[in-house]
Amino acid sequence: MAPTHSLGIHKPSALDYLIGESILPENANPDLYSWELFTDAGVEEEVLCTKDCVVWSRGRVVRKLFSFEIELEDVHQATLAWFPDHEDQSTPNSYDTFASSPNKRRRVSDPDSPTQKNDNALRNDSARALVVFLKYQAHIFFLTGASHVVNIPFEVERAFPTPRGLILQRKLLVPISNLQNSAMAPSVPQNTFLVPPSQASFSSASVDEFPGIDFDLFKSAAAPTERGMPRHYSLTSPLSELSLLGQSVGPSPARQKRLQTAKPFIALDVDEEIIYVSPVNELPRDSFASEPLLLVVTLNHERGVYTLWNASYLGSKPLSNPRTGGSIPTIGAKSRRRSSHVTPTGDTTPVARSRDALRESMGAARSKAAAGSIKKSKRKKKDPQSVKAAEDALASQVDPDFEARHNKRESRRVSSMIRADLNASFDRSAFQDLASQSGATSFGPGGRRGQSLGAGVERPSFGAGSIRRLRASTPGSFSRLSIEDFSELGMNTAWNGSQASTTLDDFEHYAEMADDIEDMDDLDFYHPLDGLGWGLVLRKFSEIRAPSSAVSLQRSARGTFSDLSNASDSRNPPRVFTITSPVNGDERSSYGRRFYLIIFDKHLKDCIQVEFRVKSKTLHPILASSLQEDRQSKTMPIPIFSDPVRLKNVSDIINIRDHDEKRILLLKEGPSGNSSIAVFSPWSQEITIQIPLKRLRIFNPHDVSTVSASPRGIGKKRTTTNPKILCGLHSAGLYSTVDVLSGDGHNHQISLDLWPKSSNTSKVLDICFFALPLHIGEMVLRLWWNRDLVNQQPAQREWNGLLTALLALCLACEDSGRSKRAQRRNTAVFESDSSSSISIMKKLESSWNKPANRSHGAWAWAHVFKSSVNPMSASPQQGVPLSPSRKARESIISSHILSARNLVRSAASKDTIESIRKHRHAVVSALPQLLVALHLLREEQKLHSSDRQSESDEMTGLAPILAQIGRWLGWPDWDWKSGKFYCLETTSSNFIFEDSTLLQDPPSPPEGFEMPPSALQWVERNSCSKRFTSFPTLESLLPANASEIVKHFARQFTPRLSALSSFFSRAQQAQLDCNDRVKIMHEAGINARMLETLNESTLALLKESIVQSQSQPPTTWTADLLSYVSREDLRLLLDSEQPSWLEGSISKTNQLEGVRDIHSITQSTEQPDSMISLPNTERMATCRLIFNQDQRLSEAIHMIEPYRIAVAECIPEPSWSEAQVLEAQREVHSWVMTRTFALAPGLGFAHFDSRVPLLSEKFNIPGYNTLCVMKPMNNTVSVDRSLFTEDKYSWAWFHSGSAAGLSVAKHAAGIDSSWIVFNRPAELNNRHAGFLLALGLNGHLRSMAKWLAFKYLTPKHTMTSIGLLLGLSASHIGTMDMLVTRLLSVHVTRMLPPGAAELNLSPLTQTAGLMGIGLLYFNSQHRRMSEIMLSEIENLDPEDISGSAEPVRDESYRLAAGFALGLINLGQGADLKGLHDVRLVERLLSVAVGPRPVNLIHLMDQATAGAVIAIMLIFMKSGNKGVARKIDIPDTVPQFDFVRPDILLLRTLAKHLILWDDIQPDYKWISKNLPREYTKEHTLKNVRILTSDHMPFFNILAGLLWGISLKYAGSGDIQVRDFLISYLDQFIRICRLPALRYDSKLTRNTVRNCQDLVALSTATVMAGTGDLEVFRRLRSLHGRVNPDTPYGSHMAGHMAIGALFFGAGCYTFGTSNLATAALIAAFYPVFPMDVTDNKAHLQAFRHFWALAAEARCIIPRDIDTSRALNLELDIHLKDGKVQRITAPKLLPGLDTIAKITTVGSEYWPVTLDFAANPAHLAAFRATQTLPLRRRPAHEAHTSVFTSTLLAFNEARAGSSSIDWIFRLPAFAQFEAADLAMFEHGEECGNALLDMRGSAVDERLLLNQTAESGWERDRLWNLRILLRWADAQAMEGRADFKWIRKEVLDRWKAVVEARARARE
Repeated sequence: MAPTHSLGIHKPSALDYLIGESILPENANPDLYSWELFTDAGVEEEVLCTKDCVVWSRGRVVRKLFSFEIELEDVHQATLAWFPDHEDQSTPNSYDTFASSPNKRRRVSDPDSPTQKNDNALRNDSARALVVFLKYQAHIFFLTGASHVVNIPFEVERAFPTPRGLILQRKLLVPISNLQNSAMAPSVPQNTFLVPPSQASFSSASVDEFPGIDFDLFKSAAAPTERGMPRHYSLTSPLSELSLLGQSVGPSPARQKRLQTAKPFIALDVDEEIIYVSPVNELPRDSFASEPLLLVVTLNHERGVYTLWNASYLGSKPLSNPRTGGSIPTIGAKSRRRSSHVTPTGDTTPVARSRDALRESMGAARSKAAAGSIKKSKRKKKDPQSVKAAEDALASQVDPDFEARHNKRESRRVSSMIRADLNASFDRSAFQDLASQSGATSFGPGGRRGQSLGAGVERPSFGAGSIRRLRASTPGSFSRLSIEDFSELGMNTAWNGSQASTTLDDFEHYAEMADDIEDMDDLDFYHPLDGLGWGLVLRKFSEIRAPSSAVSLQRSARGTFSDLSNASDSRNPPRVFTITSPVNGDERSSYGRRFYLIIFDKHLKDCIQVEFRVKSKTLHPILASSLQEDRQSKTMPIPIFSDPVRLKNVSDIINIRDHDEKRILLLKEGPSGNSSIAVFSPWSQEITIQIPLKRLRIFNPHDVSTVSASPRGIGKKRTTTNPKILCGLHSAGLYSTVDVLSGDGHNHQISLDLWPKSSNTSKVLDICFFALPLHIGEMVLRLWWNRDLVNQQPAQREWNGLLTALLALCLACEDSGRSKRAQRRNTAVFESDSSSSISIMKKLESSWNKPANRSHGAWAWAHVFKSSVNPMSASPQQGVPLSPSRKARESIISSHILSARNLVRSAASKDTIESIRKHRHAVVSALPQLLVALHLLREEQKLHSSDRQSESDEMTGLAPILAQIGRWLGWPDWDWKSGKFYCLETTSSNFIFEDSTLLQDPPSPPEGFEMPPSALQWVERNSCSKRFTSFPTLESLLPANASEIVKHFARQFTPRLSALSSFFSRAQQAQLDCNDRVKIMHEAGINARMLETLNESTLALLKESIVQSQSQPPTTWTADLLSYVSREDLRLLLDSEQPSWLEGSISKTNQLEGVRDIHSITQSTEQPDSMISLPNTERMATCRLIFNQDQRLSEAIHMIEPYRIAVAECIPEPSWSEAQVLEAQREVHSWVMTRTFALAPGLGFAHFDSRVPLLSEKFNIPGYNTLCVMKPMNNTVSVDRSLFTEDKYSWAWFHSGSAAGLSVAKHAAGIDSSWIVFNRPAELNNRHAGFLLALGLNGHLRSMAKWLAFKYLTPKHTMTSIGLLLGLSASHIGTMDMLVTRLLSVHVTRMLPPGAAELNLSPLTQTAGLMGIGLLYFNSQHRRMSEIMLSEIENLDPEDISGSAEPVRDESYRLAAGFALGLINLGQGADLKGLHDVRLVERLLSVAVGPRPVNLIHLMDQATAGAVIAIMLIFMKSGNKGVARKIDIPDTVPQFDFVRPDILLLRTLAKHLILWDDIQPDYKWISKNLPREYTKEHTLKNVRILTSDHMPFFNILAGLLWGISLKYAGSGDIQVRDFLISYLDQFIRICRLPALRYDSKLTRNTVRNCQDLVALSTATVMAGTGDLEVFRRLRSLHGRVNPDTPYGSHMAGHMAIGALFFGAGCYTFGTSNLATAALIAAFYPVFPMDVTDNKAHLQAFRHFWALAAEARCIIPRDIDTSRALNLELDIHLKDGKVQRITAPKLLPGLDTIAKITTVGSEYWPVTLDFAANPAHLAAFRATQTLPLRRRPAHEAHTSVFTSTLLAFNEARAGSSSIDWIFRLPAFAQFEAADLAMFEHGEECGNALLDMRGSAVDERLLLNQTAESGWERDRLWNLRILLRWADAQAMEGRADFKWIRKEVLDRWKAVVEARARARE
């Protein structure tokens, strides 16, 4: 019998609390409350319900009370459930105050925690919630704090928790039996006046009520209502609508018939009453199934059957067609509710409006689908109403203020914090009336804006013959389609032994089922029942006949309508539960277990037991990809049911659980009326263990809340007699507790010890169940239950009881004819030779087999002895005391044998012993497997250092038991005799054995186990030999047809043996280096946790390979392998996300002090710090490392900051008056302001991607400083601000906002719609418009809500529209987003439909719209958009500008069309796909270079630039010489007179961008591509005068130089820089030549324009480098303050300065097609003449350089301190060249780099291998970080001297708080370099956080063993290590790193000295 403990009378934990709060009266009647116990969360939770409150308790502690008095509705039910873990369901005010609470399933969890062991796959991201059901409401309280209120339009009869949400069963309003036997007749047509309004569309009527036409307009149509309305629903999330519980339609014999059905799923029949739903996955957590196994049991009272279903959830996919990827309309899609914890704005939380629930189509035709007939459904054509609904949906998304026409009474979601009467908050009648309308209502969310009064639309009804349509549980298609009924695939519902192997192998037709998925696209899956989706789909597997009395009882209970409400209370529903057997190796099921389903009807005392086995089948790849998109494994569990078995004489039944083991507790009624309790196992039905109940306690002895009658505790131990009559069992908790209901109404809680609490005892029992047949393993467990019969110490009762049970199992099989007299043999014979090593070990080992503590083992070195003992002279007799329990050890075998014989003869175990003897042959046959399995378990423990140190006497005591069993079986090599294996294993004590055999014909050992295998000997043999020797494992005992899961379980019992066997078998096949060995170790399953718990010798062998490979691991290793060798720095190279350890770098770098010289210190007293504008402190620290030689960055930023006070020079003439001086200063100031307004575009470069804004503060956009200090008078001049308002200088403020927005970091989190609204000004302005553009260029507008875009566009603020349209397009570049397309289309006249009204929009807005189209359709080759852009370029229609000040199609507009056309077809000139028939190239060339009619010259000239740009971008880098020749400049100089000079520049650039590969940065190439007339002046040195004849020459030359800069953009090539600087110097010189006449002035403007372009070109090549040579020249351009320098020239110069210091030295330009096109748009060579000039080029395009930005600055960073470093790196280029740089520094083009390696020994070597490992390249593009970790001193230097010297130097830098530890005598053997890592742990940072063992730990332990150890296993470990070292030395590999060779030699010498001392 199992030990039983009484825990007193069990009451709800919250009962005393409710009584104390006066919610319940004293001695409350149990009828006033109900309570339920939940254990699926790993802890015991109670939910107690009263009429108006619910209390949740955990661990018998009241946690929360919820009151519902204000709701005015009674509480019907409360339950705990799991819901998806949404981010918004956590609030600071959490109900659960424990951090370790299992309320929330985390992604990262401890696999060995008790809670996680019972977890399942569905709970990875689930949150615990309490759900309280009122009459028409469900209150959901997440235990993490959030709460929701869900209005339910029906009364819930019962709710069932599932692994994902709840299943709701609707309470029926009328008896189903009244509907079953009534024949149905056709209904009255809907369009007749006879139909009452409230019941306008009932689908059928009873014949009894239809003798004629019934004119009673108010007769209830209840029957059609109940028949048509579904009964079962699923709620998978509080943020989603209800979904239907679907039933898979029965398959047709052939696939063709299956395709004819239009109903893959239908609603579950109303007659089916759910009585059980799997609350968790029925498969254990260790089953490795990709799909869960969920069971549902229903009872059909009319048919009298129980139906067993397999359930599966339908997943969700995005709004796209699974095959075509097309968009699916969202009309009718499931709406998502908002979390109610958000602060409401009114009484309700607004949600999306739902479709009208009641809508009549007065002329609608009735559905033609007759009852019982199913026709193939066809896709309906869109009617005008559906189109209107689509428009409404779009409008509701774009405009939040849009209000469609809806019924006033709608369901709404109300915050749970606002307690108000919600009875009228939703239209409950709508839901009920819906069921009565067979074809004219729309059920669920979504719908049309108005009611339909016109033609009818066919809609399905809820009737049985209606066509139900399917959709997923969330909008869109479903990802895990349910497979149809498996009976079609050969799966019979019944299972037997002969069918088991054939039915599962007949699982076929995968391809056909995959075709069905495609065929289902023809069905409307998205609107089942016009609104509700399918949440859970059931497949029928078996039916079981219910007892006939149950049917009659239910019918009698449902006899009348008045009694229906009490029908559920007349009898409790059947109790259903499942139970799973332990894992067994002989089980042929895929999961190695047996599964049982128990159905018990207590009223009828009918108990049905159904066994089902679960097979795992691999799905077809096509089907698997559809079912499991996010799962690696592609298997599905398939239950196979057997015939049911009815258990007799059962009064009650319940399943109990102790840890992970489950058993069944039976309540039986005896003949005399007395009741008894028994433990029952379905897999071993022969034995039923009776549980005798002794005197029962009144109070729980462990309950801290027990209140005694007096202070002395009188009455606490009171007991009562065992009640004779027991009424029931309920409330089974964790750890095998259960409540027994006595006849007097008391719940007596009892606890049964079904499973051991000791880990070692549990391991042995687990392996017994695995190795033995199930029923024999159950016999061992039941023998262990009788351990109380043996007089043993309580502390050892579990373990000794198990040893006794093992011996009793053998003794029960003893042959009856053999003598019971045992011959005894004493092992003391070995004691005669006291000088032998065996004698020494035998005497000493007894003292070591004590519980592990600090006195021995790994911590023995920490003892401080008063007197030192010389280990060389200490003898074992003198040095170590003997164990005081030696006598007990010597008698352990005899006492266990005696106890076992008493157990065999005891009456309590009589039934078990008889069962063993009945199956004696099977037990005898299984004893060899048991002995071998236990031996393997013990050998496994020898390889586990932690278990060996903490196992105490338990595993040691198992050795003599195994030796005795081996002797009883007659195996000579397995007994305890001299020279045998167990002779040495049992030398610690003089055990007394029985020298006899039990069997006349004993079984032989299994093959391969003739002798006991030794794990340590096997490790020694494989480590010292090149030949692999296999080790027999538990897997070899399994049958040949064992499944892979069963084999996996076998390996889990001996994980170290299995992993080492796999490692040795592969590692010794060939000569492998250390990297290969480490990879094999990882693949063999030797993870880091296992590695740290291996025995010392094996750990040293494996660690040596790890340490050897640690310095230079292959660059192709995965992150797991890099973590395996403790190279976290290299693992971070594979992380493409922003590393978390960088977050602390900002705070740490705040302490960094910049390098400041005397000049900067003195200058700071006069003006603010020049570095103030670098907001990101981490970026600032990096910049200081990049520019650590001077203050160039500070100077550059100081120059281009617009909010600093400017300084100018105005030297007065002596004759000037004060007024004249002031006037002159104001004139100079106006020139300065022109320059100031041009500063912001350059500032955007320098601050790019440098700031992470605080989400709680508004983002500051600075303006311009209008003050100016005039030298030499040093007076500050200010002007009237009204002259420089934002309206007059709009684009200057736009650029300021763009510069501020571009500083926002791309990785900044929280830049969403709410933050944008937070920063939105009350009145739209130009600064905010530029800010929106910058956010879009950085990609932050991707998360912007579209309704917010509508808010911005509605006021038609020109600048805001430009910024938003371009920003949205840039954020969605290349996506062809339809909603953004529509927003752009309404801002472009050409894209409006014919006949549309004229747009009241600025031409600049339309220009931005065209460019936006190009960005949105980037590289898509979209034909329609290409045609539109082409037509806008060549449009020659004259515009009527009489009513407008500006024409729409000006040059800027057509240029934008050219850019858009080029972007759409960027670089696709060689393959124009569908544009050949458009004659794209011919039409563009005709505009660019073709003849021009006289009357259209001005229009053609406006389109020429756009056509040239389009050709340039389309054929970029294509090498098409034909097109390049056509677009080239004219052949002769006279023809230049007919071409604008700036067009010559563009045509020159176009030609050479097409011929990209021919560009060369030298004078020869320049001279070759210039016209012959200009070749002599190609260096510009001979140009001395300004003449207009040189204007074409200057533009052509500038085009050539611009082409060179685009090819070498961001390269930092010094040769190219010098080449461009030479031309820049000449242009600067020429621009300063005197210009007195108009011709020379005109030429000077051209030269200045070319000068600005060449300055930008030079800065483009040296972008981000801060090159001083370029900076000197750009600074001179900045100093221009004169009336001849226009705004655009200043802008170009400042943009060049900003580009030179791009991203403060962290960014540069790329050379991709998009980057080149973006630079052309940004640096377009026609610069504005003033701030408002946009005639030739829209100024907003000047910021497109952000699309060309490329982060190529490599930043070495110490991962332990998060600080950036200066470090030398070697750059290995693909052409074989090697460059050495000092990082941080910009790298060359990443496509030219093969790998990057670190230089120096201070840090671990790191290699970024871009060529071999694409993950390195992806991670570097994302983070630009080179993670480094400092090397230990002994690793940084090869010699002992240098490493020790370095360690001493580091030790002087600081001391640690643990230095005293390393001064202990035990550490005297270590060098300073060995202890450096521990002494300076603060500097090592995270290096010590992984808590991995080090070589110091192993050396301490092995050193103790070598000097004074006598334990056999430890000495053997030392022997293995020394022999391995000798074998490695013979092969010439003696350079050990883990434990050095000199240390091993010293240990060897110590051992040899000890041996000589003993001689």
